[in-house]
Amino acid sequence: MDEVIVEFKLAKLLKEKGFNKFCNLTYIVWPDEKPQLVATSCYNSTCDDNWYSAPTLVSVLDWLRIDKNLFVSFFPVGDIIEYKIYKNGKLIYENENEVSDVFEEVCKSAIEYCLEQLI
Repeated sequence: MDEVIVEFKLAKLLKEKGFNKFCNLTYIVWPDEKPQLVATSCYNSTCDDNWYSAPTLVSVLDWLRIDKNLFVSFFPVGDIIEYKIYKNGKLIYENENEVSDVFEEVCKSAIEYCLEQLI
């Protein structure tokens, strides 16, 4: 998988949920403007309130696995990709209703589920 940077909505949610890993890119939101992705390094804990670190999808999956003990497993089923989420080695969620054949979209969906439902 290419190094896909999370979108702003996900970067904002990650900051709210305690993501604090070093990132080479940052979203900056100036008053009355859309978020801008800039090549400025920061940790969320040291960024201004209107700055949001912009990690890759892979680094977020690592954070979920290492810091939150949530492991996401991806696997093809016919023409689609599904995922399962495990905590402490036990299956806690399996996507059955979401259908996609684009790995990055499935990955974003799994991360969003973890952040919104499990953390």
